[in-house]
Amino acid sequence: MKLSLRTLSVLIAGVAACSDAVAPAGPQLELLVHLDKDVYFEDEPIHIVFEVVNTEPDTVWLTAPFETDGWIRTNVEVSTGQPLYFVGTHVFRIFGPAWKGEPLAPDSSLFFVSTLQHLWTDSTGKSVHRLPMGHLPVGRYALDTRYYYELGSPEPAVDAETRRFAVRSRLGSERDRHSRLQAVVGMAWDSTRRSELVSSLLGYAATELFVDSTAPLVPIAVSDAFSLASGIGQNPSDEQLTQLSDVRQAVIGVHHSGAAGARVTSTLYMWRDQLQEVSSRWPGTLVSRYAHFLMWRYSRIHDAT
Repeated sequence: MKLSLRTLSVLIAGVAACSDAVAPAGPQLELLVHLDKDVYFEDEPIHIVFEVVNTEPDTVWLTAPFETDGWIRTNVEVSTGQPLYFVGTHVFRIFGPAWKGEPLAPDSSLFFVSTLQHLWTDSTGKSVHRLPMGHLPVGRYALDTRYYYELGSPEPAVDAETRRFAVRSRLGSERDRHSRLQAVVGMAWDSTRRSELVSSLLGYAATELFVDSTAPLVPIAVSDAFSLASGIGQNPSDEQLTQLSDVRQAVIGVHHSGAAGARVTSTLYMWRDQLQEVSSRWPGTLVSRYAHFLMWRYSRIHDAT
């Protein structure tokens, strides 16, 4: 029998009204939503880290894992309440009779990282890929998040506090920086320049970091853009991989307390030594806790296989 796993429901609405609903009694969980700032420019990636914390003295078992293979529903509205987007991912999993759930130890966290305003275009400016949501018009928004931690009906849930943010118009310099990144990523759809993609991404990141160490587009360039490159068979050479690792560690250092740093840390999933470096170099920070979680998750999966 196929069971629908609805793990996380995210509602983004412009100045939305607060809900009067009260979550059913259950485990003492705290749901946190981490954003880097309150105002973003148009098409600037909005990195979000969702974190669920076990505040009980004992381990709890979550039958709906807090991870990407759940049901993520996103609804975007402007301040007038006019819907703009609906993006939903429905995933079905089969659970055997021995399924007990996902263990979460006391004072431990599970994480899920996502990005809004993540829009790739080709060289003509036409949208060709959106993960998971593209352009947000200038305006004010609210982010309401609910995690359904247990399968069954009715489905128990825990809610996070509403997070509000705004999107403003781009300045001239921001428009130029965004256009340069789009031009580089556009090589993925140009068969005559595809082989230049990896070196161009590294060059873009190095140039941006030289000008501004907090360059807001670099985290997406050294994470998701390289995943895109790998997806079309453009993988870094050993020398380029070393350069990429150095750039990623530098970006994580700049953004060690924020969601952008976590987005880049997510790319180190298969490199335990690099995750260990992040965890030990930035103790007590968001990226350190996320790196520790990734090492725990990798160990569980590796041991199970």
